[in-house]
Amino acid sequence: MDYKDTKLIVFLKTFSNRELNDLERFIASPFFRQSRDPLPLLKVLRKFHPDFESDKFREENVFGELYPDSDFSDKKSQNNFRSLSSYLLKALEEYLFVSGVCEDDALRKRIILDKLLSRNLLKYCDQYLKSAYEVLKDRLRVSVHSDIEEFLLSEIHSRFYTMKADLIGYLEVNFRSVEILSACYWTSVLRIAKTKYLVETYRQIDSGNNSIEEFINSSDVERILEIHKGSSQYVDLCFNYFTYMSLRNDNDAEYYEKAKKIFFENKSGISRADMNYYYSDLININSAIMEKSDENGSEEYSLLVSCLEDMAYKVSDSDFMPPDYFRNVIVSANRLRKFEFAEKFVSEFADELMPEIRESLVNYSKGLISFGKKEFEKSLEYISRVKYDLVSFKSDLKIMMLKIFYELEMYEQIYSLSDTFKHYIRNSKNLSNSIKHSYESFVNYYLKILKLKSSSDKNESAHIRKHLEKEISITQKIWLLEKLDELDLQNESKRT
Repeated sequence: MDYKDTKLIVFLKTFSNRELNDLERFIASPFFRQSRDPLPLLKVLRKFHPDFESDKFREENVFGELYPDSDFSDKKSQNNFRSLSSYLLKALEEYLFVSGVCEDDALRKRIILDKLLSRNLLKYCDQYLKSAYEVLKDRLRVSVHSDIEEFLLSEIHSRFYTMKADLIGYLEVNFRSVEILSACYWTSVLRIAKTKYLVETYRQIDSGNNSIEEFINSSDVERILEIHKGSSQYVDLCFNYFTYMSLRNDNDAEYYEKAKKIFFENKSGISRADMNYYYSDLININSAIMEKSDENGSEEYSLLVSCLEDMAYKVSDSDFMPPDYFRNVIVSANRLRKFEFAEKFVSEFADELMPEIRESLVNYSKGLISFGKKEFEKSLEYISRVKYDLVSFKSDLKIMMLKIFYELEMYEQIYSLSDTFKHYIRNSKNLSNSIKHSYESFVNYYLKILKLKSSSDKNESAHIRKHLEKEISITQKIWLLEKLDELDLQNESKRT
């Protein structure tokens, strides 16, 4: 393994300069003691930070700078150097632990409380307990994580009342613990149930376990929600229940609306991490509802823009924008002919994409926008620049190319690509049966409509339209119907 691929260097790549300064001070402090001092090695490595991609960055060169009078070819010297690297990795891990505790005020206060109780310093605990609960109250709740933190604090609180022989206080705090555990349990059950349903439905992967459904079916979940009404967990419980019920009932619109309502009414008190999760659920369910209805996509666009405004498309500022979200914004804006917004979005947010996919996804997006504006040659130019290693967009690219070829009447390319696409759909292990059916239906109707271009058979057009309108699972249904409309108008004008 190359030195640059070791855990030590991979970890160091993620450190900012400020964090490296803190790490240096941490290693140099009397609090941190090891049999060997890894600080000199860290100072040498910093010269190659953050990329560690210089031609000079090789293990023997780092060794040579650290030990100019030693021979790297000597086995003992190599072992000593690698041992020092291990010490530095351990120091880095210790720093991550200590800094993590210092940054988590709730955890820090809970640890202090535990130590105070261990020392029988009961008279100071009230003050620290009050402070610890205030921290939990003031920070935005992050779903089950916050509940577990409050539960762990209540366990210490319970221990405090036991040591004071205060039975009333002991019972009160344990009643609250049961409420928290109940909320944690049901939130986790509902979240896992949703994931299980999606995996089994769209990936055709059988989990072989039905216990989750049995837990839900054997319980009055709506009554459980009522019990938790008014608690800090109520919104999360309701949202997960409503979205689960929507999924279980074929993306039921009524449950979807309930989930959306409780989310937007309580959005100000929801953390960015949870909003990311909530928006994802709402967007996915709305997309499924849109496929089986005449909804024009304005609801999806509204959700995507709201997610953008809340910066909830990613959990933290340091994260990259998910490529699926970037693509969905462009598709949604295109559908509503909001081309100016789409172009501005690409310009302003392209830098938030992962560097390795940025250029291809920008070209793909510009190709979509150009296609929407009926600039088909320009669209083909952009799409041709997209690299096919964007696995999740392979099908999108093929469909996009077929649409462009149709508009430009590039028949040779049409038949070649449609045949390639059919084989790809049939042999792909990454596509679910429902997605395969959706794509296969598109290709079949696409070729039928293409055949109509050289015919003025009104009856055949009506026959295709009748069956196409009944299709539930088919991609690009609106575009296919638009092509039929265009052909009918052309044939009508020829007859008149």
